[in-house]
Amino acid sequence: MLQFKQQISKMMAILALHAPGAKFLLLTTPPVDLAKWGAVIESKEPGGKMDREVIRTKSYADAVTELGEESGTPVVDVYGALVGEAERCGGNVADFLSDGLHLNESGYGIVFTVMFFLRFQDMCSLHPLAEVKKMIAAKLPELDVSAIPDVFAEWRDHF
Repeated sequence: MLQFKQQISKMMAILALHAPGAKFLLLTTPPVDLAKWGAVIESKEPGGKMDREVIRTKSYADAVTELGEESGTPVVDVYGALVGEAERCGGNVADFLSDGLHLNESGYGIVFTVMFFLRFQDMCSLHPLAEVKKMIAAKLPELDVSAIPDVFAEWRDHF
């Protein structure tokens, strides 16, 4: 994980060099749903090997959090937010992932809500996420994630 953190730090340094005064916000990796992701792999390559592990995905999320703490950069804990919301709702993280790996509309809605809360936490004491969502819907309806179309480009098609 050290190399991963060093690479992110290097990217931040390069961006800061080209955009002096830029502020950064790190997002952790989301959790992975192996059943959903396995179905995608199987549909693309029957008998294909699983290329993700729950524990490894969590370790990447933890590394981003550590980097944020070390560098003083705010972090949106996407992994924790999705797991927490799934537990709160009695669902599964798969409910927030389009293919077991990438966020769907609901997943992006949670990320947006957490980012909004992180940015404006000094202005409101709202929590849990449902309360922040209500505030966004009431005060900023144009930012409601349900109004944004779900467009997902298969990244493997571009390489």
